[in-house]
Amino acid sequence: MNENEEYQQLLETKRLQDLDLQHHRAEIRRNTDVIQSMEERVARQEEMLTFLVDASKKYDEELEEKRDENKKATKEYEELEKVAANLKEIMNPGAFMTEHGSLATCSSATEVKNISQTTPQTVNKKTVTRGHKNNRTGKETIGTKQTNSVETS
Repeated sequence: MNENEEYQQLLETKRLQDLDLQHHRAEIRRNTDVIQSMEERVARQEEMLTFLVDASKKYDEELEEKRDENKKATKEYEELEKVAANLKEIMNPGAFMTEHGSLATCSSATEVKNISQTTPQTVNKKTVTRGHKNNRTGKETIGTKQTNSVETS
């Protein structure tokens, strides 16, 4: 080979190496851009994750507060139910006060009747009687008559 052909071959090799180098540089730039966009995406996802973790903690705290309030309200409701049951028992028509002032209840009305037969009670009775026509005025009058009596039922 002569010098000129050798020189041409070296130039061609150098040109191919330059093209190969440009191709590799372009590929490195693309990869760098991809890496940079992935890093930006990871940063955004980390921000979102941080936000979600903070929101989750806040939600958990609020949920715990609501649970505490619910437990407290449930206890208050149960206490009110007990009071209502006690009041219902007190307001029971079969309930009466004993001689010593304590509250007692009867299972039936006959027990109340039996108890009242043992102790006489004074009862005020008001009797409404239909009146009669007054001979002088011609108007009908209604009269009441009150009597005190001792009943032994």
